[in-house]
Amino acid sequence: MSDLLQVKLIQVEHGDAILVSYGHSPVRHILVDGGPAHALPSLLEVLAAARVDEVLTLEALVVTHYDFDHIGGIIALLKQRPGWLRINDIWFNGHKHLLPRDVLGPHHGDALSDLIERSHLPWNSAFVGKAVTVLNGGGICLPDGMVAWVLSPTAKELSALAKQWPMVVAGDADSAPRDRLGRNDSWPPPSFFSLVDKRSPPDTSVSNASSIALLLQFKHKQVLLSGDAHSEVIRTSLAARWPGQKLVVDLLKVSHHGSQSNTSTAMLGHVSCRRFAISTNGRIHAHPDQALIARLIGSTSNAELIFNYRTPSTAKWKQRPLAWPKYITLYPGDDDPFVNIVV
Repeated sequence: MSDLLQVKLIQVEHGDAILVSYGHSPVRHILVDGGPAHALPSLLEVLAAARVDEVLTLEALVVTHYDFDHIGGIIALLKQRPGWLRINDIWFNGHKHLLPRDVLGPHHGDALSDLIERSHLPWNSAFVGKAVTVLNGGGICLPDGMVAWVLSPTAKELSALAKQWPMVVAGDADSAPRDRLGRNDSWPPPSFFSLVDKRSPPDTSVSNASSIALLLQFKHKQVLLSGDAHSEVIRTSLAARWPGQKLVVDLLKVSHHGSQSNTSTAMLGHVSCRRFAISTNGRIHAHPDQALIARLIGSTSNAELIFNYRTPSTAKWKQRPLAWPKYITLYPGDDDPFVNIVV
């Protein structure tokens, strides 16, 4: 049996929760984010199904940033961590990684920091206890040949986060009406060419800018998990790490659930990729945006759009709009709480 590399985009409503499984005898796992807290049952169902001999070991648990639709499920998971779940390292930039002191407060990021410390779990061990940043992430080697490259954030984004951190409002942050650029999209969409070159306002969210983005390399396969990161940060990292070439990427998990503000044509120009995964049910922010979909399709031939939900926001892309380039779609099975992507 050949080595496995598969990515499960778990259904956690409008959030991210991604289980990466790789290798063979044993199959190893990385969990990236956990969706909002109330989506914990879906997260637990998928994790429990991945157990071997009643145990699941995560080589790394990555929490990309403190937005509730990414961190809430992880807080809930650690508060009631099942005895069968083992965690070898947690990658998360807490307040202590932003400033020389660690002041815990009533916010989601601080709540997770407190949980990690009280549970005596390993925290950023792969980074010698320092922040998860492009500078500190020169290629992290995980067991059995998996290598993780950090593409975001840089020290600049973490410095900006440090200035905002005390101003973060506690509560259910996933209900905040921030990115609604797609709400005015009507169906069918306008012509492909009118959208593919559309200029989108940049994402100005400081928390999204601090998002951890990873390039995972296993054997001859490469997966880019961009969290909610800003495309310019990822583009700059790609250009610096692999200058003068397009990096072949077998799967790109599109940033910020398909917002047009987080995946630019310039960034897509630095990768050669035809498979694009989008994690959202689209019910709060109307993601994915039509301009983003056009941008993805326009960046390659025969693009594959992969959705972890079949909802009104996502299912309409099954039918190719008139005069648009050819592409294919993939949706989860009727009874599956995830879409499974074999890379």
